[in-house]
Amino acid sequence: MSSAPKPEPSHHVVPHTISGEQPFLAEIWLVAVVLSSIAYGIEITLAIMTINALAKKSTGRHTSARLRTVLITIIAFLYNIVAKLKGATFQILAQPFSDMELIFVILATWCSYGLLIWRCTVLYQGISLPKRIVFLVFVSLLACVSLGFGFMGLLTMVPGVSGKWSGTNILTVFETVSFFVNGAISCLIIFRILYHQWRLRKVFGKGYGTEYTRIIVISIESSLMTLIWDGLIMILAFRLEGSSKTVEDLSLIILKLLLHFNIIAPILIIYRVAQGRAVSTGASVWSSPGKTTRMKIAKIRVPTLNDGPTFNVRATLQHPGSPGSMESFEPNSQIHERGQ
Repeated sequence: MSSAPKPEPSHHVVPHTISGEQPFLAEIWLVAVVLSSIAYGIEITLAIMTINALAKKSTGRHTSARLRTVLITIIAFLYNIVAKLKGATFQILAQPFSDMELIFVILATWCSYGLLIWRCTVLYQGISLPKRIVFLVFVSLLACVSLGFGFMGLLTMVPGVSGKWSGTNILTVFETVSFFVNGAISCLIIFRILYHQWRLRKVFGKGYGTEYTRIIVISIESSLMTLIWDGLIMILAFRLEGSSKTVEDLSLIILKLLLHFNIIAPILIIYRVAQGRAVSTGASVWSSPGKTTRMKIAKIRVPTLNDGPTFNVRATLQHPGSPGSMESFEPNSQIHERGQ
């Protein structure tokens, strides 16, 4: 009587199943599930708040603008459904990290970086043609690298594709690549915003540019959420051989929360922009010999066009010494940067 074939050794960081002989791993798995449940609540709350903010912004707009708002809302809702479908997969109750989770992690990462790359390309629309070609080639290479390693991860679900490219191993490689892609795109975005701020301060004075600082904060905030988690995945991937079993078990928490950070980061950007926290009313003060002028900015609209950004400013000028007189105007100040 022939003996049953021995199963192939697993290449996963964590085992596929939890047995009664692994009490510590079961406790870690429970902690990861509790934290994931909290993350689900945050995602649902953030999605509802985003929908409400977009609905308020759409009041009084043109029909096409309302249609775009509805489409963005639907995309945000479907984006959250991806995470809910993963949570409804009953196999995960027996498998700490399954192929189904790998699929949703890759899809969520692609969506997150898609929004990141789109933001970057919009900011660089006003540059000269040669520089724009170099920029598009560089961004396209980053996107192709992320797509390539993501497809390699998806191919691990195809029957016959196994071995060292198992689910969790390809995940660590994919997130390591994503770490550098995210860092490169985020640096391009922050550099471009700082460049806009510098040019505008040359025109309006050093007291201007607070709005751009807040936009930079939003960009850094969203990028750090994914960069930190991708960095933790890299640490797990390059940890020393022979690390304790406790460290391997604790890695389950990071793997479980990876998807949620990739979902929360882009939706948080949409919410903060829809809420109007990217720009705010401020005041700038500058001095000239014998006169100090205060400009109160009541409205700023920054659409990005192919020939550079256009800034419409409605301001109120107040001259000290003339408390009863205030001058209000609404110029169309166009600052183009052709060839920059």
